[in-house]
Formats: sequence, structure tokens, C-alpha cells
Amino acid sequence: MIDAGASPAHAQCFLDALADETQRRPDWVALTHWHWDHTFGMVHLSVPTIGHHNLTQNLSRLQGLTWDDAALAERVHRGEETAFCAENIACEYGATRDIEIVLPTITFEHNLSLDLGGITCELHHIPTDHTDDAVAIYVKEDRALFVGDALGEALYASTPYYSAQTMGQLVAAINRFPAKWFIESHSEPRDADGFWSENRILTDVAELIRSGTTQRETLIETVRQRLAGALPDDYEEVVGLFLSHGTAPPLIDRVDCIRLRVEDLDAGLRFYRDRLGLSLIWRTAEAAGLRLPQDKTEIVLHSEERTEPEIDLKVERAGRAAKQFEQAGGKIVVPPFDIQIGRCAVVEDPWGNRLVLLDATKGLLVTDDEGRVIGNANATRQGKST
Repeated sequence: MIDAGASPAHAQCFLDALADETQRRPDWVALTHWHWDHTFGMVHLSVPTIGHHNLTQNLSRLQGLTWDDAALAERVHRGEETAFCAENIACEYGATRDIEIVLPTITFEHNLSLDLGGITCELHHIPTDHTDDAVAIYVKEDRALFVGDALGEALYASTPYYSAQTMGQLVAAINRFPAKWFIESHSEPRDADGFWSENRILTDVAELIRSGTTQRETLIETVRQRLAGALPDDYEEVVGLFLSHGTAPPLIDRVDCIRLRVEDLDAGLRFYRDRLGLSLIWRTAEAAGLRLPQDKTEIVLHSEERTEPEIDLKVERAGRAAKQFEQAGGKIVVPPFDIQIGRCAVVEDPWGNRLVLLDATKGLLVTDDEGRVIGNANATRQGKST
């Protein structure tokens, strides 16, 4: 069985249809990627499930979430969910959404081969903009290749996009299989000619951009001439998705603060404020913010258990920024969580450097005349905003 469906009801619908054809039941479930419409039915299936190891990380971030309308709307607002998926989750599950996220039984990194008794299924991790855990399943004896949603755009990026470079890598990966039949998740099975004809808009635009054609009007006109009668209705949108890659605004606005641990907050203030001349901006019982004279960056003194210095980076939306950081090749160490001024996430770059991404979606701190925090700018009308 390839993919688990969008819900227990969806999975059961497949099992019922299968029962009309054979008395056999699935022995394994291979997952093409983590998106809800491919994995949320796993809880209904009592057989081992297999996916890329990134799929476990992606699904584990969904465990413990709530799925009512308000929660979905909030995650859409934060950039952690798309409006399209939120609408379809509500449609699939109705008013009662007791959604249980389970993780795959078996994971792999590069490839995995299953001998099903005369039938060989090869699972291969493939490069794609759509997700970082995409798997193609090749049924060797039937020369059938299941590619999931691999040819979809980067759906959860702050600005959805296609990368010409990644598309080239994906096409090369697909061409390594001597497949006769191609099955995409949301399309009818096609032979090789039909598959590549249907996706020619993607391969041609990617090829043109890699060869140096990057002007929108030139791309559109060249695609019109090349595809002629086979031009899809959304060709201009596809060109836009390729051109949007790399054009999104910078992820990081600025360095928000450098956090330093001190054993005693008053002693820390005597050193940094009274002796080094930094001005106090705000203070709580556990921390204090000090202003650098020619920069918006703060020095934040705190008495928490952590001992290493910490760099906090200001972003527009912490949840969305963390996902974008991960898609760029980094890692989410601590998923987004609430802080007094907004949301925060801890990420790690490919070289092991940990960074804190935070936003101020709840409003900046408001202080009294002595610098003591009394609330947030969005909720407090008196006092000074910092």
C-alpha cells in the first residue's frame, strides 16, 4: 500500500475497494512524504509503515496539536499551515477532529528494497522542492514508478516556489528508473510519453532558467512557442513560481539581542550598566535588557540555568521562519513556542551553530518609569514601549 490516506475513513475507503478485488490485505505501507493527506490515515492501519527519516521529524512536530477551526486559523496566520490544507482538513474530518498523528515504524535515509515474493519494491529518497522527505517507489517487475507529489512546488515556504536547480536534479533522478508507467498521487497513471508531456511545462521552464533565461516576459514567450497547443492554462503561474525562488525578502530582519547569563542580576547590572555605561531598557525579576548606543540590538542579562551566550534573531514570523530555515538546509532544534512578546524557535545551521528566531507578534514590552515590565504594547495603553 502506497500512502495511508488523509484520515481513518479515507484509509478504510481504500481497504474496502481493495476487498472488492482481492482477499489480500496490505502487509506494508510505504509513505511518499509527510503531508496530511498522505499520512493521517496511518493510525487506522495495523501494519508496519515505512518512510524517510525526515518524515518522522516532520510528523513529530504535529503531535500534540489541536485541529479545531481556531487552532487551524492560528497556524495559517503564523505561516505554519496553508489555508488550502486547513480548509480540506476541516472538510475531511467535519466538526469532530480527534486527529491522532502516528510515526512510521521503519525509516531509511537513501534507499530501501522490499522483496514481496516475486515483486520487488525499491524505495528511493529523491530531491524535490515539495518536501525534504520525498520518496519514489519503483515496482521493478511492473516497471511502475510512484512519485507521490514530488513534482509539486514548495508548498509550505513563506513564498511558494520551484527551484530550477532542484527540478533538474529531480528529473535526472526520475530518468534513472527504466519505468514504463508513472503514477503521481493526484493524477491518473500515465505511460512515459504522457507523464513527460503533462509535466513539460516544469522541465522546460527549469531548463530555460538554468541556461540563463530569467526575464519573465522572455520566459513566457519562449514557453508559448515551445509548447504551442500543449500549453497548460496555469503556465504563467508556473513561470512565476520558478521566478519567485530566491526573491523572497531576507529571512532575518536583524539581531534582536545577545543573551548573557549572570549569577546575580543586580551584580550583572552593576557591571554592564554602571561600569560599562549601557542604558537599562527593561527589567523583570529574571532578566534585564540593556541598550547599545548605536544599535537596536540589546544585551539581555538573565539568571536562567543556561550558561552559553545566545544570539536571538528578529524575524517576521517565528514558525514560518523556522520552516524556511529548515528548507534551506538547517534543522529545527526546538519547534516554535510562546514567549512574552510573541513566538520563538531554536534552529541549527549545517555547521552546528544554534540560533534563536523570535518575533514580536504579541507586541513589544511596555515598562514603567523605572524600566520594570508592566505588559505588552498591544495590550497596555500606559507606560513606555521598548
